[in-house]
Parts: sequence; structure tokens; C-alpha cells
Amino acid sequence: MKKHYKRLFQWNDWANREALASLNGAPSGSDAHKALCHVLAAELLWHDRIYGRVSAMPVWPSLSTQQCLTEIDRLRDMWDSVIERLTEGELERQVSYTNTKGDSFTSTVEEIITNVLLHGSYHRGQVAREVRKTGATPAMTDYIHAARTGKLRE
Repeated sequence: MKKHYKRLFQWNDWANREALASLNGAPSGSDAHKALCHVLAAELLWHDRIYGRVSAMPVWPSLSTQQCLTEIDRLRDMWDSVIERLTEGELERQVSYTNTKGDSFTSTVEEIITNVLLHGSYHRGQVAREVRKTGATPAMTDYIHAARTGKLRE
């Protein structure tokens, strides 16, 4: 399972970088840029929840392109560390947290990891839609594309 998650997070990192590159200098206030900033903030939020911390970043932050790249680098390292420590017991560990609306929930680490990956994919689709609206070509961030073109390490 660890190998599987490691590969998925490699794809997630690559896809975030591709989505950022596709913005081609779009203003930080554009819907595409906002959606990608949200992806990064949510990844940090969920990481912090796994370890019982409150995230310092708002879920809809305003980040520059350089700040996005810095966060992508930091998140890659943070999630790599999570995956390295994964055991079956850790995947099943219950995490209690309060969402941004103040509601309390409990989820397993596995559910959180799955949500992080799917949530990012969903919002990168929004980034692609917004980039396409400008007449530009959005990034191809599909997992299968990354796998077929050798973007993922073994």
C-alpha cells in the first residue's frame, strides 16, 4: 500500500506543478489561480489535521506564483514523510478534527489521504476549465498521462 500511495503523491505533486505552469502568469486573483491556491491550502490543512495541529493557512489563501511553488515543494516533502511512516495501523488510525464551519468529525488517515488526492484532482479540473476559457491550453494532469509519459518514479 505504501508504494501505491507514494506513486499517487508523486502524481499529485507533478499535477500541481503542471497546473501552476499552465496559469502562464494569470493574475493571482483569477479563478484558476484561486482554485490552485485552495488545493495547496487544503493539502496543508489535512496534513495538519493528521497530526492534531491547526493549520496556519486559510483554506482560500491568496498566494503569489512563487509562494505556490514554495508550498508545492513543502507539501511534497510533508506528504513524502507521511507516506514513509505509513503502516496498516496508521492508515486505520482515527483522526478527530473540526472543519472550517465548526463541525466535529472523525476520519481515518486512509480516508484523509484519499480525500487529499481526489480533492486536488477535482480543483485542478476547475483550473483547466478556467485556463481553457482564456483561450489557452490547460495542463494535462491525468494520472494515466503521467504514468505513460514517465513522469512518475518507480
